[in-house]
Amino acid sequence: MITELLGLSIDTWAGIIVAVVIGVPTLYYGRRQFDKARASEAREIDMRAAAAAKAASFSVAAALHPDGLPDQVEFAPLLSWRCRFVPDIVGEKAREELASLIDWVKHGPDSPSVRILAGSGGAGKTRLGCELVRALAQSHFRCRDDDGSLEKGHRRLWIIDYPEEADDLIKQRIIEAREWPGGRGRVLLLTRIPTSSWVNRLPLATGILMRQTRALRYSTDDAEQLFWAIRRRLLECYGDQRTLLERLQRREIVPDDVRRWIHLDPQEHVLPVNVFAVAIHSVLEPNQPLKLIGAELTEYLGERERARLTRFSKAAGFQPEAASRLAALAAVAGDLPIETIEKLAVKELQIGLTGDPDTVVDRIRSLPWWDDERSRWVAPKPHAVAAALAYDVLHSRSDKAAAWIRVALGHADRDATMRVARITHDIATVFDARPREAMV
Repeated sequence: MITELLGLSIDTWAGIIVAVVIGVPTLYYGRRQFDKARASEAREIDMRAAAAAKAASFSVAAALHPDGLPDQVEFAPLLSWRCRFVPDIVGEKAREELASLIDWVKHGPDSPSVRILAGSGGAGKTRLGCELVRALAQSHFRCRDDDGSLEKGHRRLWIIDYPEEADDLIKQRIIEAREWPGGRGRVLLLTRIPTSSWVNRLPLATGILMRQTRALRYSTDDAEQLFWAIRRRLLECYGDQRTLLERLQRREIVPDDVRRWIHLDPQEHVLPVNVFAVAIHSVLEPNQPLKLIGAELTEYLGERERARLTRFSKAAGFQPEAASRLAALAAVAGDLPIETIEKLAVKELQIGLTGDPDTVVDRIRSLPWWDDERSRWVAPKPHAVAAALAYDVLHSRSDKAAAWIRVALGHADRDATMRVARITHDIATVFDARPREAMV
């Protein structure tokens, strides 16, 4: 439990997180102001009910059975790895990495092995893991129902997404890989932590071959190729969003436009999540395509997700901001079990779960962010968007944020420290604060 972490109480942790999530960026750097006109416009766009994909932790079963496309263009479902919106992996190095992973599982050494695939948020690690699963399934690896691993003969693969938040699971999988008959157990970690940092984090890996995978990197050409692939697919599935008059008045986007956008921020604008976001933005709002840069994309996506949360919250009979507040707390404390949500629903906390008290649980379970299999409200993803959402939502009710966080932390496990570190880093990135100082 989080109360055991460093000997700190929940009240102390709540104070720390409020300072990190709300106060630090404002105190040291000042909050970058949202473009209020854009935010208002994003909230007002008719986003009609969609068959939204439920965000969930990576699973082999979900990788083998991708979600269908939403009825309308919606950011969150389309950005999810579960959607597999663009069928092919884009990027020469990403394709090389996928081929190397396949070879490691199928033909690697006859001894237990751990491999680390590192990359920043939005770099496509989970998607690469998904494609690895599909490739192995085509080679007749089968998915085990008991633990979601892939198995064929003496070879077995476990995949752990966000392992920095799952120390106990890592230990369990490494033990299983080491004890697997034939010695060909494999554990793949999809992580944001650099590979060099994992050496001291895996004490149980003694006697297991550690293979350090290169961090995922993308070139300008990769980003440009991905942009056009996404845009073509969007137009194929959803059509041109422009009116006839707009088509006559506005020129088409050309390759030079995309290259100029990429060069505005070459490090951030080659990441698949940002390329995906700007491609969707170019179709949804054709009058102002390729206008968002860097952290503005994250803010924009956060606003989009908040608008979606608001719509579903109202439809379920809650106050408009109730679902957004649950999502923000899940971003900070981890997925929320129903017991925690029931505690948050008390009138004194003013979280907004209004209506018939006897139907609150059923209405919560009807929302797209509820995971029936794990009986939890899942944290929003990608994590950079979760950080922007958490900051905006909790900042807007700073008078209640600490009380909400105290309740949310009541269920948190010892991996909560890594979640706090991660969201601190993401908030610092989104709002232009230096991560080291934002962690103080």
